[in-house]
Amino acid sequence: MTSVSALAYRRWSRAPLAACATVLAVCATTLVTGTAPAHATTGVRVFSESGTFTVPAGVTGLTIDIWGAGGGGAGSGPTTAQGDEPGGGGGGGAGGYVHGAVDVLPEQQVTITIGAAGAGGAPSTAGSSGTKSTIEVGATVRATAEGGGGGFPLLGSPSHAGGGDGGGGTAPAETALGGGGYVRTGGGRGSTNPPLYPIVVSPGGVGGKPSNTGSSNPDTAAAGGDGASLGPGDTYTSGNPGTPGYAIIRWSF
Repeated sequence: MTSVSALAYRRWSRAPLAACATVLAVCATTLVTGTAPAHATTGVRVFSESGTFTVPAGVTGLTIDIWGAGGGGAGSGPTTAQGDEPGGGGGGGAGGYVHGAVDVLPEQQVTITIGAAGAGGAPSTAGSSGTKSTIEVGATVRATAEGGGGGFPLLGSPSHAGGGDGGGGTAPAETALGGGGYVRTGGGRGSTNPPLYPIVVSPGGVGGKPSNTGSSNPDTAAAGGDGASLGPGDTYTSGNPGTPGYAIIRWSF
């Protein structure tokens, strides 16, 4: 016959064993979970106008894409002051493009300056150049995408309305030139004169972009403005403005 004290001993002696088994099971589960690969945290900021950005905690590097502003197209007009050979103006050049990696410190301040678009030229007047876009870390400019040049009018040109030069860029990594603007046939696309520059781009110049970056820039980023066409009754019109700059900042940790 089992005594009451013996039964009590067996019940109390089994309790710690059961508790240990539970703890071991929990520990095993925790160890298995802890061996799973950690997922990186990523982020992106897009700038269509100038602004600032504070580097998140734990981040030591940024991937940047930045475009300069496009130049404005020239106004339509005559070849000479006597009104000979009327025609359209040259397209503005595209802004430059820069892609690269920039080292930073957590909580560091980054300043992004977005270039202003070049204005279209009045009749018989050149378009204005777009301005550069920059990325500044602390007090140091780390990347610059130059603005595109303004298009040239027929007035003062021997035979062609000239397109604006494409913008360049400087950075610690790869860069690309913006496309130069030119003149071609078509409503709003300039005169029937052949291109001054042998570059196959759109009339306003398409923003440069290296083929191996994988970046998806907006279609309008850095584009130059179209040169003006002749209006009704061969009236002269103003050129079209370029497109402002743009910037994308990405990070992960």
